[in-house]
Amino acid sequence: MNLRYCALLACSLPLVAHAEIAPPYQLEAGKVVFKPYGNQPGAPLAGAQAEDFEVIYRNDDFSIALSQGRYFCNEHPLPDSFGINTAKALGSFLLSGQQAYAYCEQVKTPVNTASFKLLDHPFASDDRHVFLITGEVLDGADPKQLKTAHGQAADQRHYYYVAEQTRVIPHKGKVTLYDVCQGWAKIDGALYFEGEAQKEVDAASFHCLNFSSAVTKDGFYSGNQRIAPLPTGVDSALIKPLQENFVTDGTRVWYVNIKPTELAGVNLAAAKVEYDRLSDGVHNWDCSVHDDQGNPSCKKTAVE
Repeated sequence: MNLRYCALLACSLPLVAHAEIAPPYQLEAGKVVFKPYGNQPGAPLAGAQAEDFEVIYRNDDFSIALSQGRYFCNEHPLPDSFGINTAKALGSFLLSGQQAYAYCEQVKTPVNTASFKLLDHPFASDDRHVFLITGEVLDGADPKQLKTAHGQAADQRHYYYVAEQTRVIPHKGKVTLYDVCQGWAKIDGALYFEGEAQKEVDAASFHCLNFSSAVTKDGFYSGNQRIAPLPTGVDSALIKPLQENFVTDGTRVWYVNIKPTELAGVNLAAAKVEYDRLSDGVHNWDCSVHDDQGNPSCKKTAVE
């Protein structure tokens, strides 16, 4: 590790420095180009020379290189005022002085880089504005009152769901953001999924099970689709996550993914889960194999 560049991220991510052209950069027809995708043409770096080219830093969102005394963010030349020793990389953002870049594009809104921080994806804040990872300002959002979960946020006046389009919903009171089963929120007592009202889903008995699954008194849900009713006599309030995609009401066990599959005869006191497999020491249930529709088989075998 080249400590000369440690300030960029306080050495918390891999740093690369070497006098050669390395991905996502290439040499084409004697010119250094930025080429992250092999099936697309490269973007030339104006003024960069192969003989002194260095990749200073790279993450999944952008790369920084140095050549002829000029720094580049991806293919974009950075201003002379850019200082590598005081720069910071936070997710898709590059911060330097009072300037911020998102995916190497200059953020148009002035940014207080000293107080800038990442929130739950895709949100960030400098205590004056709420930003998305693209550098776009989330108009009207109050950073001092904001609470966030993956893909959604709320302040005292509005709920926000951010995907390909941003949905903004005014509210009058309490907002609950469900981060376990992503996309769900309760706004003024009513359930929403990905910013759309779900009037047919019982809000009083609703609770999350895992990333994509939830349950109410009316049955199991995958996303906002009810995929199966509850067996007779089962109380939805008792169904809780066991581990991974396995859930239990304290007596029965289900593997809940595309559809809920009940596992018969599990000794809960001895049950151990490893990814999509459960064992109670007597039997194993392997739910990792799925059919053409994605439904698990949950094959049961005796422990050898």
